[in-house]
Amino acid sequence: MAKLDLSWLIEGLSIDGYMAFDKEGMEKKEWKIPFYYYVWDQTTDTYEKKKNGTRDYASLRQDYVPRTSLTFNTKLMYNNRFNEVHGLDLLLGYEQNESKGNDFWGSRSNYLSTAIDQLFAGSTNKEHYDNGGSAYEQARMSYFGRLGYDYTGKYMAQFNLRYDGSYIFAAGKRWGFFPGISLGWRLSEENFIKENVQWMNNLKIRASYGQQGNDNVGAYQYLLKYATGRNYVFGNTDVQGVYQEGFPNKNITWEVADTYNIGLDGDFWNGLLGIEFDLFKTKRSNILRRRNASIPQYTGLKDLPDENIGKVENKGVELQLNHRNRIGKVNFNASGNFLYACNKVIYMDETPWGEGYDYMKEEGMPLGAGLYYEVIGIFKDQAHLESYPHMEGARPGDLIFKDVDDNGEINSMDRIRQPLTNFPEIVFGMTLGADWKNLDLSILLQGQGRAKQAVYSRADQTGNFYMSQVQDRWTPHNMNGTQPRVGGSINSMESYSSTYYLKDASFLRLKNVELGYTIPGNNWLDKLNISHCRIYLSGYNLLTIDKIKEVDPETQDGKGTYYPQLRIFNVGVNITF
Repeated sequence: MAKLDLSWLIEGLSIDGYMAFDKEGMEKKEWKIPFYYYVWDQTTDTYEKKKNGTRDYASLRQDYVPRTSLTFNTKLMYNNRFNEVHGLDLLLGYEQNESKGNDFWGSRSNYLSTAIDQLFAGSTNKEHYDNGGSAYEQARMSYFGRLGYDYTGKYMAQFNLRYDGSYIFAAGKRWGFFPGISLGWRLSEENFIKENVQWMNNLKIRASYGQQGNDNVGAYQYLLKYATGRNYVFGNTDVQGVYQEGFPNKNITWEVADTYNIGLDGDFWNGLLGIEFDLFKTKRSNILRRRNASIPQYTGLKDLPDENIGKVENKGVELQLNHRNRIGKVNFNASGNFLYACNKVIYMDETPWGEGYDYMKEEGMPLGAGLYYEVIGIFKDQAHLESYPHMEGARPGDLIFKDVDDNGEINSMDRIRQPLTNFPEIVFGMTLGADWKNLDLSILLQGQGRAKQAVYSRADQTGNFYMSQVQDRWTPHNMNGTQPRVGGSINSMESYSSTYYLKDASFLRLKNVELGYTIPGNNWLDKLNISHCRIYLSGYNLLTIDKIKEVDPETQDGKGTYYPQLRIFNVGVNITF
């Protein structure tokens, strides 16, 4: 990176820039060997050893993935103040990035032995080896700028702009212009505040509007694409086929987010209270979405391209409070933040559900809200089963799905779109700190609210399951069980998504605690040329209060197939020479 001061030409003028070239090569080796599991035979009271059917023999796959990235960035900046009252801040910039990469892989299976995990040791039968590869090129270019003005540090205005180009879109739709403006007023600098409100150190109100673009969709959808496959056999020879893949759309362009914000910043009583408050609203339009929902399947049109048809609104409030104080010889500080943000779909292409089925609509609900059968109980016996509508094949011990449309049948039209997702609407945190003489203590708490996570496992012979799911399960001898019977597709979240498995994912976590002691300066430290020495003890992920218990409430994987967060204790020393 280089920076050049051009004040000799124009006072306050400078230029900087950098070039970055990154090259990486990833090698991946996946060696799979047969494994065994045991099944309990109730009649003989013994465990039978069984081999996993998907791994009769060992298999190996190796990948090599080289990638390069080249970035250029340069900025021209001007900053100056005139007559001590007019402040001007100007920035003009340019950036471009090019990325390239490819992937080459080879695999073999049916190894006679697991002793050698190399490709040459695998089967030479063509049916048991394969290879392939892919490649990509990406390029983006941006022009950006900022113009800021302030009058005596009291009235502020700033204008921003971006002009972005992306390889994702066709030439005529490739560029997007995204402006922004922000205004601020420091009321605390007004004389009527300074002279009459001594406890107010700073008070500023601000408002802003800006646009952002998003191109995070599949590339080259404006081109008619072909794929290889669907091979044919001519004269006992396998001939590679080529077929059209999807439909092109030359009109797709940037998604646009219009964000409005009003806020307030304040500092009162010399640090006893600090506040940052924001109200925001974002309207996302031109969201790229496929029309697969409203176009009937009988038309034969599938794999349709994305179109700029979706609209989503997001709004919320964010609050941060700060406190600094000194009581005797103890310095104390606290900081807390709270965010509430909710979104709703204004328009998405979706299936016309029909009259009376508005509870299934995606519009008006959070983005990503799913359809679930509402569970109202468990069938205790055959008489109970026959007394209420149920799925075909239902048995005693199965979940009871509510007949939402009250037509005497249970089918996919009885699913209700849920108002909460696994993306929390509330996020909060708090930091506490104190120091006394050479001792210091810091505490970090964080949490979330208004979130739901599906927590489930398959309670059968195909895998592990949660103890809580089977401890009080329904059986012919436990008809009042609080858990459904083991097995059956109706009780499976993977077959029939139901509210039974949706859990409240709210939590409060003691994320970090650290206690430190700074050794006072002494002759021993001076002899070692040590200017600062601090010893500390810290703990990470010490306590979590939540309602799920089976899995981490922060996870997006309700089946528990992830590496959990660790509880960590550290003892260390910081030394400065």
